[in-house]
Amino acid sequence: MLFSAGRCRRSRLFFPASTLLFSILFLCLSPLTSAQSTGGRVLGRVLDPTGAVVPGVTLTLTSSDSGATQKAESTKSGDYLFLTVPVGQYRLQAEAPGFQSFIADGIAVQLNATVTYDVHLTVGTSAQSVEVTASPPIWAAIRPMPAAWSR
Repeated sequence: MLFSAGRCRRSRLFFPASTLLFSILFLCLSPLTSAQSTGGRVLGRVLDPTGAVVPGVTLTLTSSDSGATQKAESTKSGDYLFLTVPVGQYRLQAEAPGFQSFIADGIAVQLNATVTYDVHLTVGTSAQSVEVTASPPIWAAIRPMPAAWSR
């Protein structure tokens, strides 16, 4: 019988010892299970001139450095996502029937960063295109000068 007189034969140290063992294993193995990132991600929403979302838009993200491309399609809610994008400069192109092609150059992807870029389509034919050159927001270019430099 495993039990005698209603008492468990396991020692009182079993539970604290097993908890300690599992904690040590978790701490030792957790670095092995964490993913190492080599880039960032690009996401956004595709909108028409009225601000309504546009589903089913084909988006192409092209690396300015290597020429490698990734493709995505906007969802029913107009959202798109490029989940694993290596660090670098990119060109984003969006195409949909009844709209002009949209091109945005100079999208900078940094390590472990998320770039949000909304695409604003213009009504027209796909033979026409709208090209936008991305630039950093004004607040990113304005930084206070350290006090040590002002002397």
